[in-house]
Amino acid sequence: MSRRAAILARLDMSPGLTAFELRRVLGCRSPVELALKEMRRAGLVVAVSRFRPDQGRMVRYWYLAPPDTGPAPRSEAEREAKRRRDRESKARRRARDKAVAALPGTLPSGDVPSLRGAACAGEDPELFFSPDPADIAKAKQVCAGCPVRLPCAQAADRRNERYGVWAGIDRDASHGQLIAS
Repeated sequence: MSRRAAILARLDMSPGLTAFELRRVLGCRSPVELALKEMRRAGLVVAVSRFRPDQGRMVRYWYLAPPDTGPAPRSEAEREAKRRRDRESKARRRARDKAVAALPGTLPSGDVPSLRGAACAGEDPELFFSPDPADIAKAKQVCAGCPVRLPCAQAADRRNERYGVWAGIDRDASHGQLIAS
């Protein structure tokens, strides 16, 4: 029996349970609030909020929806909240993509011509940002024979890189200050 079916069956037998009580009665380890909210949007259940003096707060009691109840229309506030979440998600994705583009092996588009042939291009980017001293030493060895070490250092300075190994220098240890010229 699916979680949804189990919740509906339990609410049919004993209406007016809270989400916590439903979770306890069904023996679920994970919360059931998300399933209840989805079922409310689908018009299967309704919630009534009441003050519980023993808890000192409002609590939702869940009931089966009356027959022929359709899906609840989304309010303008809910639609606007979804638009805001989508915009924030896209902004986080763009920032993450920009950060990934700055990693060794995935050169930023503006630095590609000057950093072609970088020794780190085939290496795992995690190596250059590892806290392990052995990984840092290996990353420095990769950089030691790199033909584009100086342009890499200049590019790291332009981007104000504060973490990782860039041009053979551990930016964490040097506090982001590059000593190459």
